[in-house]
Amino acid sequence: MPYDAAMISLRRANSTDLDFLTEFTLAPSGPKLEALLERSEVQIVTADHTPVGFLSFSILWGTLPFLEFIEILVSQRGRKIGATSVRAWEQEMRGRGFDLVLVSTSADSNAQHFWRKMGYVDCGALTVRGKAAEVFLKRPI
Repeated sequence: MPYDAAMISLRRANSTDLDFLTEFTLAPSGPKLEALLERSEVQIVTADHTPVGFLSFSILWGTLPFLEFIEILVSQRGRKIGATSVRAWEQEMRGRGFDLVLVSTSADSNAQHFWRKMGYVDCGALTVRGKAAEVFLKRPI
């Protein structure tokens, strides 16, 4: 059953979240995680005050918010938590004065359908080392 949007929130990750973040395959670790925590670029997704996922982002060139990762616990997927979290992140970025956000996903990933459903449109691709193209998508906020 989906959560009510009011029950989903983001909060800045801190050192007490390290054990929780190790549950995820996409979570940064070690010095990279410490640097991201220092810059407030890892956020914990909570549902009814319970951690259920995380997102990580950066601000490219100081002007373009780029959502690098979002991952929700497998047991919590299909409950609109990811979509609600993305909208909350977009609202935060809008509050910081940005008017456009960027995400990417592998061209061979089903995640691209999620992003398009969320209103993101293709804006480029990058191919590296013989892997599937990384598709970039943007959305005005």
